[in-house]
Amino acid sequence: MDFETYNKIEYVRINFPRSETYEEYEKMIDTDDDELFDTCIDSLRSFSNVENAYAISQKTKLKHRIEQRLNTADNVSKAIYGAFMDRFFG
Repeated sequence: MDFETYNKIEYVRINFPRSETYEEYEKMIDTDDDELFDTCIDSLRSFSNVENAYAISQKTKLKHRIEQRLNTADNVSKAIYGAFMDRFFG
């Protein structure tokens, strides 16, 4: 992992550890950096707010990106993506 990627991931962990709104993650998710994307998806899995869950479930581009990542992701990321898909696109 390069230094820039590490900084992005740490930014997510530090600034949005218990975030309650999907909008805070939207810009972070729209990235070509797979590790940053994985971290955001992992964080988003814990959203319990019904309004946020609905907003996430309407993001077909996000669903498509996860489906693409499932083909190349490691086993841990696949488990995270699977749980995310079950929760929001089930």
